[in-house]
Amino acid sequence: MCPIANAIKPPYRPVKLGRDDISEIVALERECFAVPWSATQYHMAFGHKTFVVYGVKADADLAAYLAYAELSEEMEIFNLGVRAAYRRRGLAKALLGHVLARCAKLGVAQGFLEVRASNQAALNLYGMFGFSVAGRRKNYYPDNSEDALVMRLDIRVPEK
Repeated sequence: MCPIANAIKPPYRPVKLGRDDISEIVALERECFAVPWSATQYHMAFGHKTFVVYGVKADADLAAYLAYAELSEEMEIFNLGVRAAYRRRGLAKALLGHVLARCAKLGVAQGFLEVRASNQAALNLYGMFGFSVAGRRKNYYPDNSEDALVMRLDIRVPEK
């Protein structure tokens, strides 16, 4: 059983984000990623009913977010970012726990994601939840040709 957080402690609360939040999401993308998604990509993604983004706001600013696809029996994490000033406070762990708990309640059975092979912090986080390496995509990232690790998780309904 993977550890799934049920709540984010105050003052942080997960909120579902939408098209109105794209400028904030893109600004955080630019801070967190070498190859960020554009506003156009987010507009297109929000056009799909399976695309979901949850975020945590702090002092009215977007402190963290997690973007993923919620399919019938699978989910795929696209991006998880935390503003530098809010790192090491458990926001990524809490958001991931929130999303996995939601997916479990919806009957989603498997989770997938791709992560840079060198991103040890992310690998530790995903490993904490039970994700394991299922494959490798050679030269995946366009900025430096780094490999991506494909990770997989069997999602189980949390015990009550």
